[in-house]
Amino acid sequence: MKPLFFITVLSIVLACNNSSSADKQDASDTEQSRSESNGDLYLRTYMWTGMYGTSLDISWIYLDENGTIVKNPKYGVNPVNWAQEKQDNPKNTGTYKVVGDTALHITWQNGETDTWSLEKKDGDYTIIDGGITTKQKGMPEGYHLEGQYASSVVLPNVASTSTLVFKKDGTFTSSNYGTVTTPDVTGELEKKNTGTYTISGNTLTMTFPVGKVEKSVITVWDMDG
Repeated sequence: MKPLFFITVLSIVLACNNSSSADKQDASDTEQSRSESNGDLYLRTYMWTGMYGTSLDISWIYLDENGTIVKNPKYGVNPVNWAQEKQDNPKNTGTYKVVGDTALHITWQNGETDTWSLEKKDGDYTIIDGGITTKQKGMPEGYHLEGQYASSVVLPNVASTSTLVFKKDGTFTSSNYGTVTTPDVTGELEKKNTGTYTISGNTLTMTFPVGKVEKSVITVWDMDG
């Protein structure tokens, strides 16, 4: 069985809509309609060595046919919500131009610029900025998960563990446990939630009873290739 890879808690969207002027709404609608255009999602992996040894950097890169790019989308990719990404993820959202199929010139929303190297094979990018990339396919229609997935973070004074249990009936349970230890205080916190989820393309949408919605990018990660 191939392992499932996804990044959760990439975004939190309130169920209620904020009021805005007609001009702002029209602009938002325009940005959203642009997200319906075709684009390619890539999973990028990059090995690097630091003071704590060798680490694996994993990121998502979405390239829209209109020349718009977003790295590590916060609101899924089916479709990409360009208006929200530009607002909440400006350092990772911008425009790009491909130069000679060997370089990607990027102007980010926050004004920064980058030039990434490119390598291509059979029409798809295989290397982006030194990292191995694989073009992603959407999950099968009606796909559901079944199983438990966990992640943990351990720092000198802080530790946390997150666990997600998915069922094929479209429900999930999330558990988060954290501890903080200092010379002056020690504390712990545990939180559990339940809700429902759907999968569309490469987007996992988790809906909680309180109305909160979290979206993540999801794929089956082929560890063999």
